[in-house]
Parts: sequence; structure tokens; C-alpha cells
Amino acid sequence: AAVAADAAAGAAVAADAAAGAAVAADAAGAAVDARDQEGMTQLLIAARKGNVAAVTELLIAGADVDAVDDTGWFPLHVAARGGHVKVVRALLAAGADTSLRDNSRCFLGRTAAEVARDCGHVDIALMIEKYPSSAAANIRHGYYQSAEVARAAGHENDGLYIFRAVCNDDL
Repeated sequence: AAVAADAAAGAAVAADAAAGAAVAADAAGAAVDARDQEGMTQLLIAARKGNVAAVTELLIAGADVDAVDDTGWFPLHVAARGGHVKVVRALLAAGADTSLRDNSRCFLGRTAAEVARDCGHVDIALMIEKYPSSAAANIRHGYYQSAEVARAAGHENDGLYIFRAVCNDDL
């Protein structure tokens, strides 16, 4: 049973990676922040689904980390609501503004940390609360937190390596 569970988990990771690559390829040919009929960007959709591979590739392609949809949701809020720890980590590393308050009907005026807490994801709420609300400070925090490990791996000047490692919990 454990072998079957491991195989299923491996297949899920492979599917996420393939989806991330497909999203990145789509983003390369279209505006990365293009919106669908509901005002959702690809980043918002990937964050809602918990697809860290797609989120990472979209952020690298320049997606707006704080894009809001027509109903008032931000990527950090939807990831926090869904309990998607790795997606939340990727958005924070990319500089998501933790002070933003949503405009949705469900959680009107709440921060992503408050949404996470309201949905029972206390660990995510605590993670969000420890990050500064400044996008520049988040990026510096993510870089300096992982720069020593990147240096040890021979990637000291590779910001993309560091970003991917932070987003995918490799450090």
C-alpha cells in the first residue's frame, strides 16, 4: 500500500511539473497577466489549484504576484484559503504583499493570514505573519535566507536557482 501511495504521489508531482511547464509555455506566447472571463489570471488559477510548479514558472515569467480578480481575491489569499503551503511560500518569496485585504464576499476586508486562520490553516497564518509586508523586503528575506545554501551548492550568483529552491522547499 505504501508503494502504491508513493507511486501516486510521484505521479502527482510529475503532473504538477508538466502543468507548470505548459503554463510557462502558454505565458511565453501570451501576456502573463491576461485575464479570463472571470478576471482570473493564470497565477490566480494556479494558486487556487495549489500547483506550485505553475506558480513558480509564472512568477519567473513576470506574473503580477498581487493581481486581484473580479471578485476581490489575491493569489496569496486563495493559496492561504486552500491550505497550499508551498504556493504560499512561493508567493511570499516573490514579494506578495501580506498587508493586502481582500474584497470578496466571503472574507471581506481580511488579510491572507486572517483568511488562513479562519479556514483552519494556522501554520500558514503564522508563516504569512512572519513575513514583512513590503515586497522588496520579502525578496531580500527569501534571498538572504537561502543564499548561504546556494553558495554551498555552487550557485552563489544564480538568483533564479535560489528563487526556485525557496519556492519548491529544496533549501
